[in-house]
Amino acid sequence: MNWFMIEVPPMARLLLAMLLFVGITVTVVALFHQRIVALGNGAPWPPPANADELSFTQAHEERGLYEPPPPDDLAGRIITITGTAFVFLLAFTLSNFWSNAQDARTALQTEVADFNAALVAARLLPQGQERDEVLTALENYRQDVVEQEWPLLQRADSAAALAIHHRASVAVAGGLILTPSKSLKSAESYSEVRNAVLDMVDKGTDRINALPRSAAPSVVMLIFLLGLCNLAVAAAFLPSSLQTNLFLIGAYAAIIGFLIFIVVEASNPFVGGGQVLPVGFS
Repeated sequence: MNWFMIEVPPMARLLLAMLLFVGITVTVVALFHQRIVALGNGAPWPPPANADELSFTQAHEERGLYEPPPPDDLAGRIITITGTAFVFLLAFTLSNFWSNAQDARTALQTEVADFNAALVAARLLPQGQERDEVLTALENYRQDVVEQEWPLLQRADSAAALAIHHRASVAVAGGLILTPSKSLKSAESYSEVRNAVLDMVDKGTDRINALPRSAAPSVVMLIFLLGLCNLAVAAAFLPSSLQTNLFLIGAYAAIIGFLIFIVVEASNPFVGGGQVLPVGFS
């Protein structure tokens, strides 16, 4: 799944989603069209061999049995319930995913700005070993973000990404905060470096925390099942004309498939068509 999201272009994923939803749905409806029509009309299935045999509905009328409401009534209720749940959960999930993406983008922008500010201020520190160590630590931090943290973010492995970020943060902030020399603390740009680095590592943590929670795949699967249920009920009780049926169910499948595609695309801020990239670090 991660390979598919990273390597396959967004338009190819969208095309595949449309082909799967529309193709499979239209094929199933075409194969079972006659049986679906019989189900909607209350007729026996398979059709009786004897043309004079009473139909299912006629048999009930002659026996004076209760005639149930047409199946369209129950189908409408099922579609209403599943459709409401589908739309509500879809809107809520998309709102959270888009909020996560915006949080990740904002945190990254601030983190990059702090990194550049710390880099400029560090170059103004007095010449010596400590200045070189600070510059080296900043460069190592940049490399860790691009080469180690980012692949983990794309795989939504927040635990491993946080562990690497913590190690990189200690390496870049340890000498500045825990054991700074008097000459380093007395430098005019020391406080600027220190404040920029502290805010940088804090925003890096916020960036990682923008990853989807562990329950996100289950929520996406639930949305998929609700959409599939809604689609199946609609397919069973559309008009009996085959051409009209195929056209309407194909359009309906395309809409649901597109909405689910959007949910999957937005689930991880660091992959997909609108992914957050380490611009400024790379």
